[in-house]
Amino acid sequence: MDRLTLAPEPKPCDTGRYLVGAMMCPLWADPKRWEPIRNHPDREPLLGWYDENDPRVADWEIVWSLEHGISFFVACWYRDKDNRGRVPIQDRFGHWVGHALPRSRYADKFRYALMWENINPVASGVSGPSDFLDNVLPWMIDTHFRRRNYLRVDGVPLLFVHGPEQLAQELGGGPRAAEVLEKAREKCRKAGVGGLRLIGQNCTKKAMDVVPAMHQSGFEATFAYHWPTFAGRPFMVSGAEPNPMRMAAGQSLCWDEQAKGPLPHILTASVGWDSTPWGGAFAKVRWRLDPKQWRTLLGWAKTELDHRAASGDGIETRMLLLDNWNEYGEGHYLFPTKKDGFAWLDAVRDTFASQATTHREMVPGHRATSAQPQATTLPARSTLR
Repeated sequence: MDRLTLAPEPKPCDTGRYLVGAMMCPLWADPKRWEPIRNHPDREPLLGWYDENDPRVADWEIVWSLEHGISFFVACWYRDKDNRGRVPIQDRFGHWVGHALPRSRYADKFRYALMWENINPVASGVSGPSDFLDNVLPWMIDTHFRRRNYLRVDGVPLLFVHGPEQLAQELGGGPRAAEVLEKAREKCRKAGVGGLRLIGQNCTKKAMDVVPAMHQSGFEATFAYHWPTFAGRPFMVSGAEPNPMRMAAGQSLCWDEQAKGPLPHILTASVGWDSTPWGGAFAKVRWRLDPKQWRTLLGWAKTELDHRAASGDGIETRMLLLDNWNEYGEGHYLFPTKKDGFAWLDAVRDTFASQATTHREMVPGHRATSAQPQATTLPARSTLR
């Protein structure tokens, strides 16, 4: 890392009306976090086992993202487990949004939003409405929402919440939670940051099983951290390795299912899942789309966004979340690796670029290499049932 060269000025890829972002897990500032991943050398990033606290790493992330059509990250944010109900706000894994990104030379060209990991065992939510309104929210406003590069849509900052049901319960549930969240929006408006749009996560259940409660609690849209490993039916085959294209088709079914709910649903496209390095109950599930399969899934996502745009202009007609930028432990990552290079990022660029042009891949300490745009013949979406 000491020899890491400076990233060149990015040349952003124009994606037109499409807002393409990636979910991002800032886990990689402590060398010990890399130890389980080192046993899987095929996952070694192109930057090596990097220090995510280094602004030069953020520079390269921004360059590679922008030049392949990714214009923002949704970064996991963890309030410390022992900080619930207390001030000042203390967080974990806040190095990327708190140190590396603000010191990046290209921070003003890139956007980010927080995904509040409020149900993670190492983190916490709130102790009640006052803890949220008087402690967490003012901290978010001053530390993040006021930044020029915080993600806004129609002038309103977005806050993604991993456990919306948990937050709603902590705020009093149902209509009481909705009242608190409306007070939060008003506080944001009075603070001059344009209000607040809360987006709740669901990647496990049918929309009609959970989204009506989110709606009642004051959330305005939904998204999924990952599809479809945890969604069950009909994507998994008990006792067998999941078929990658079956998993891609399962994602499109999840999109259709979530669209039946009472809230707009933002599309998520997942590249794979293999949490062997982390272990746990889901480590036995292993699948990953190859670049051609990934292109197919992205093409389906683009078609779905165009279909939605024919009857509306909300955030769900423009935004696509890619899963995931850098979750090497769970096995879903788009970050260029020494083994596979830019294959998955090139698919994003070729799918969403307004104009197909030859691209020069910039690599630290090496000469640029050319990447030719590839046309994709898009298979029909599966009708798995």
